[in-house]
Amino acid sequence: PGPEGPETLVLEGADRSNRGPVGTRTIPAEIEAILAAFRADARSPEAAEILEAFASRYSAGRGYADAFVETLFDLVPDEPLLVVDPLGPEVLGAAKQLFLAAAGSPAKVADALARGAESVRAAGREPPVAHRPDRFPFFTIEDGIRRRVHTKEVDDARRRIESGAAAVSADVLTRPVVKSLLLPAALSVLGPSEIAYHAQSLPLFSTFGATPPVLMSRTLLVLRGPAERRAQEALGVADEDLLTPNSAKGVATRVPQAEQISRIARRLEAELESLGPSVADLDPSLTGAVETARRKATYQLEQLAERVTKSAERKDEVALQRRKRLETMILPGGDAAERVYPPLVFLLAWGRSVIDTLRATAGRGVGDVTIADVETAAGSQVRTSHAG
Repeated sequence: PGPEGPETLVLEGADRSNRGPVGTRTIPAEIEAILAAFRADARSPEAAEILEAFASRYSAGRGYADAFVETLFDLVPDEPLLVVDPLGPEVLGAAKQLFLAAAGSPAKVADALARGAESVRAAGREPPVAHRPDRFPFFTIEDGIRRRVHTKEVDDARRRIESGAAAVSADVLTRPVVKSLLLPAALSVLGPSEIAYHAQSLPLFSTFGATPPVLMSRTLLVLRGPAERRAQEALGVADEDLLTPNSAKGVATRVPQAEQISRIARRLEAELESLGPSVADLDPSLTGAVETARRKATYQLEQLAERVTKSAERKDEVALQRRKRLETMILPGGDAAERVYPPLVFLLAWGRSVIDTLRATAGRGVGDVTIADVETAAGSQVRTSHAG
């Protein structure tokens, strides 16, 4: 979160031409500059320690997989966390088994994928993965490169996989099936995007004889610290509007007080003009005095209206800047912050108490948005609101 809105920091190799599995790659030296950029957000008493902990995991030369896993354990050290390596032999073996079954009946796979996309459309949503008949829902991994398998290449890919020249990697739609074959589960707690593509992959389960889990929405969460709460209260933003982008940007400020002063000025000008002839009948030399009084009075009122307008605009600009800062932390770029920022942002702002807030909030607010107030010193308060 930068002073003018959310900032995107990019490491080398973060481009679509890089086809290597990220878990096999090492972190480049540029990571140090990116971690340094977060120092400006270090507001909690524990911030320096937290930043150092992240820097020790995400250091140049370490593997991304190790950094990611070790950071997870740092964040939830007391939780029974099970980590499955997607490039481990068990997962690769299950993906190979599923690929070979799919390669034996590509027409069934194509039909299942088409039905999955259509079912999502029938529910009134756009499929998260565009259905393309020319794409087979798998990748091969050869010489460290991950390549999409196209429908016309299935037979060739099967030969390379059976010979051991290539490994198999599931794509976003076959991954849920591989997961169910490897680790059968009765229930999967997922976010909105994950539920959408799991729903799109459901026809694949019956095609391969896998049992789909019940899909349950995870807690949808908005973390709000003391500064954000004060800004929200000052702006008069209700909880149900917290995730609505500000619609007032770019709209001219209406100032009723200035408008009233302008009406008084116009009325006074008209009355003094109408008074002019009768005063001239009394004494023609007073005509100039009436005109001078008209100009001075209306000028003073016009100046007053302008000052009132500028004062309101300054106040409005302060409000707009405050709203921008609030949205940068709560709704960066129009998306919920939990979908945009890494955990480091919230830990630097509020300290490790934010993890206790997450624990206290988990499992609440299914179907709604839960607003969790992070109190950096006196614990945390959880409020549930229909805010999304």
